[in-house]
Amino acid sequence: MSVRKILFFILFVLALLAMIGYFFPKEGMRLGSVKLNFRSTSDLFAPQKQPTTAPDPEEQLAMMAESFLKEKLEALADSIDYYEQFFRESPVRIHFPANDPSILDGFFATLDSCRAQNRVVRVLHYGDSQIEQDRLSATLRDGLQKIAGGMGVGLIPAVQPIPSRTLRQDYEGNIRRYLLYGPSGLRAPHRRYGPMAAVCEVDNYAYLIVNALKRQDSDISNHFTRIRLLLGNNSADFKATIELKDRYETRKISEAGLDLKVISWELNRPENSFSMFLNGTAEIYGILLDGNSGVAVDNIPMRGSSGNLFTGIDSRLLHAAFQAMDVQLFLLEFGGNRMPSIRSQEDIDSYVNVIGRQIRYLKTLVPGAQVLFIGPADMSCSVDGVMQTYPLLEELIEGLKKVVLENGAAFWDLYQVMGGRNSMINWVNTQPPLAAPDYIHFTLKGADKIADLLNENIALCYTNYKFRNKHNLNDSSRLKLSSIELGYSDYAEEFEQLIRENLSPGDSLPEDLDSESVLNEFLELLHKNTERKQE
Repeated sequence: MSVRKILFFILFVLALLAMIGYFFPKEGMRLGSVKLNFRSTSDLFAPQKQPTTAPDPEEQLAMMAESFLKEKLEALADSIDYYEQFFRESPVRIHFPANDPSILDGFFATLDSCRAQNRVVRVLHYGDSQIEQDRLSATLRDGLQKIAGGMGVGLIPAVQPIPSRTLRQDYEGNIRRYLLYGPSGLRAPHRRYGPMAAVCEVDNYAYLIVNALKRQDSDISNHFTRIRLLLGNNSADFKATIELKDRYETRKISEAGLDLKVISWELNRPENSFSMFLNGTAEIYGILLDGNSGVAVDNIPMRGSSGNLFTGIDSRLLHAAFQAMDVQLFLLEFGGNRMPSIRSQEDIDSYVNVIGRQIRYLKTLVPGAQVLFIGPADMSCSVDGVMQTYPLLEELIEGLKKVVLENGAAFWDLYQVMGGRNSMINWVNTQPPLAAPDYIHFTLKGADKIADLLNENIALCYTNYKFRNKHNLNDSSRLKLSSIELGYSDYAEEFEQLIRENLSPGDSLPEDLDSESVLNEFLELLHKNTERKQE
């Protein structure tokens, strides 16, 4: 073929594409469920659109953290006015129905009493792949266990094919895993999935190996002093044996039955690894690795799930499991998987109504337990060739917030905490990256920073709960302590600890801590050291 013909062919193709671009609808064309778009000639020669800029991730995180520090200091000085302002206006706040944080009072009361009652209370953290590998949950676990005590990684499945930052698991034998989420081929022929929306069916024999991994910043989360096995639909004389180094302990269930059973082992000392032999037929719903008291935070990732599955689990089994586990708080982190299929407000309304039904279902199964819904993070996709926030994401988040609050649950706006529109782009591009190059998932570092902010939020709610109890305040009364000395005397220990955490090596605390002038000096000292650290 001659050069002239090749040139003519190229020009002909370009002219044809330009003609298609000129007449093709700007809004695109739908063929069934597929939407076709074609770049117009004006798009090709026009300057490329720049997405709305979002704040630098580190600056945004520092601003969110600073709001907690400010609230801690000001609450010491001027009492409940600052709590009320925080719960009403702070961009990092947890949103409560009617701005009333007292809905968590029952949960905090159990945290205060669990050690004295030798009781392990549970927080179930459900989410999609955003929380895989124990992301977010591990940091939340550390924070809550600092408040109420406890140890262990909590609820784990018998079989876990996804690597975790806190556990290494393996198995052999005749065991089959069914899931209520993910590919349809993994569904069980029944609805007895248990609290993890998963079930492992053992046929005659299985051998499980569990090794808890030590995390650099935690000394207790990898150890446990109590092992409990949740099972049901077992054969007669079903046996479970744990191996701890060279020691074996066997438990047996003599009678066959469909109902939930719990097999327990109380250990003489904290352990971080064991093996388990299972003999017989049974459905295994999970294994609990805890201390003797305190709080447990369970990581339950459901890859591909939109959080619409709880009503598909047998209610009798789920109620019995939640009761046996002493569940007091549900953390639900969903919405990201639904976003790519959202095309209209009708799609949003349909999804959020399903989420409302799941919240009501969980509250019915565990009366008195509370629900905290964590909204979707910012997510980016290519829009007209430019990476930017998914269309309708903000509308989805507002819809979720509305239905969550209407159903008596709390809502944390992760999108707003990140910095809002197009913030994910900066989280991906910052060094080191705080989000993955898929513009959807956090890195471990990014997840830890988000979890730190949620921990601070929960800690502030807990401090507010203690404050109201100390001064006999109900959710509608207000106490104005104009005296800064009174505020300081009430919170001397907490204030000193806060100051010490922010002192530089060469600074020290004065001995006289009870006057307003000294308190103001402390505030100035703290401000000076904070600026020095930022430099």
